[in-house]
This record gives sequence, C-alpha cells and structure tokens, in this order.
Amino acid sequence: MADIIKYKAGDNTVELSPSIIRKYLVSGEGKITDQELMMFLKLCEYQQLNPFLREVYLIKYGNKPATMVTGKETFLKRAYRNPDYQGHKTGISLDGKIAWAEVYVKDYQTPIRCEVDFDEYVGRKSDGTINSIWKAKPNTMLKKVALVQALREAFPETFGGMYSQEEINSVDAPLPTEVIEVTEVKENIYITEKQVSDITTMIDDKAVDKTKFLAYMKSESLETILESDYNKAIAGLKSAKGKKKVEREPGIEG
Repeated sequence: MADIIKYKAGDNTVELSPSIIRKYLVSGEGKITDQELMMFLKLCEYQQLNPFLREVYLIKYGNKPATMVTGKETFLKRAYRNPDYQGHKTGISLDGKIAWAEVYVKDYQTPIRCEVDFDEYVGRKSDGTINSIWKAKPNTMLKKVALVQALREAFPETFGGMYSQEEINSVDAPLPTEVIEVTEVKENIYITEKQVSDITTMIDDKAVDKTKFLAYMKSESLETILESDYNKAIAGLKSAKGKKKVEREPGIEG
C-alpha cells in the first residue's frame, strides 16, 4: 500500500493511508477495493476533509460500489468560512414534492437557486419502498438536497466531489457520529535502506546468526525492523565482539 499522506484539514494535520482507511474508516460489511480506497484518500486530501472527525464517510455494502458521503455539518461549516458566502434560504412546496434553496454570493445580483423533485431523490430500499430516514422526515431531507446542490453550484471549488447522505439513496442508516481519536491511528515505519545496509554489515563483521538476530528483533526480515527498534538492533550487534563465539546479547549469538 502507499505511504502515509499528510495534509491540513482546518486546524488539524491528518495522516492517512489506504491501510488506515481500511482498518478504521470503512462503514458497512462490504469488501472495499484498492481503487475505492485511493479515490476516498484523494477526495479527503484534495478537499482537506478530516474523516476522523466524521467530516466524510466511506460506506460499503455487499458488492455495490462504495459510497463516499460528506457529513451534513461539513457543508455549512465550509460555507460559513467562505468570505463570499452571504447566507441561504430553503423552502418546499405545499405538497412536499419540490424543494428549493437559494445561496447568496457576494457581488452576485441574484442568488444561486436549485430546485429538486421528491421522486428523483427519495431514498428507497431494494424492494422499492421508502427507507426509514426519508419516511420519517421527507421535507427535511428534500430541503437538504436542494441546499447542498445550491452550495455546490455556488462554490464548486469548495464542494466539488462532495455529496451528502440525503443525495445518495443507497444509504439507509444514520451515519456514525463518534469521533475517532487520531492518536489511535499509527502506521508502522520501518528502517531505511541505509540502516538495513549498516545492520547487514555489522551482522557480517560480527559473524552473528541472522536467523537468531531476526528472532531477537521479532521481525521477519531486516527490511521490516521498526524504526523505533533501530537503536536496540545496533546495541545488540555492538555487544557481539569478535568473529567467533563471544559474550553477546541473549538471543543473537553467532
């Protein structure tokens, strides 16, 4: 998998990689593909989204394509930070079939307006019936669709590639809300090629049994020794004196 990618998302620095996404950030029971992982990673990086704060979700059910959903609060937080955003209005027809949203943009004579039709966006289950979220709050859901579309049209650079749960009919469950502590997510960092070369030289010079050395380091190969264990490796090898059997650290005798 690719190395960790670091980027700024608001006041935080996010560290993200395909393996971190697969382990911590996929909702649903489906098996995510490498392509879907990379698309999600690049969306987060490009739009500076923090999935650990639930600004964006990656959802996978069965064999269906993965769904990338932006949390509803994220749209408004970003709009409020944009100096050209001058507020918005939403409304819905009396029969609940058409919702509209107007976004006011600095120096625009008229607002950016979007209208959406209930029949086009209502969320349905696989059997064709309306899902629980849309059944409970149809007007609220439809107005959110209209607002998100108007925001995306008004500020394409800010909201490009971002879609809300209300726009995506395949999501029939509340999104998880707990914050994932970034400090819990750690990626193994291995020693460099130069450090591998230095250790190899010391093993040869000290006539240390490589298999025993790897067992001592609890590593499958020299290349997978953790960076944090490098000093331990060097100290153990330095204690091996001479070419033949000598007093050495337990576990790495030649």
